[in-house]
Amino acid sequence: MAILKDRPEAEDALHDIYVTVWKDAQGATRDGLRPMTWLIALAREKAVARLRGRARPADGANRPWVTVPAPSVEGARPGSINAALTTLEEPEAEALRAAYLGGLTYRDLAQRDGIPMVAVRSLLRRSLLRLKELVPA
Repeated sequence: MAILKDRPEAEDALHDIYVTVWKDAQGATRDGLRPMTWLIALAREKAVARLRGRARPADGANRPWVTVPAPSVEGARPGSINAALTTLEEPEAEALRAAYLGGLTYRDLAQRDGIPMVAVRSLLRRSLLRLKELVPA
């Protein structure tokens, strides 16, 4: 839901994920991943693939992305990711939301912000490291 923003489409994606897991449950161990890590990566991959498959807008815009809103922090417990995102600088927090909640790729972020892809990678890496410091394990 966080990536697709459409319940029926998210349910279809979830069904695809269940089918993939059913057919290839050994995928996690084959790739050397923990099962939950593999499942999360698979879910994000399926959602982003569906998002990219949507029709392009008539105005010729590159992608039908929308600005990813900041998550609500009402009721967020201290140390949660939502609370930590509010403490990051806005460019860092917005880049994380766009990449990991909105499904934008490095290339999409670079084109949108008019910066080199290497700068996007560095920004996301620094932002993730800072977020890791703010959210206890």
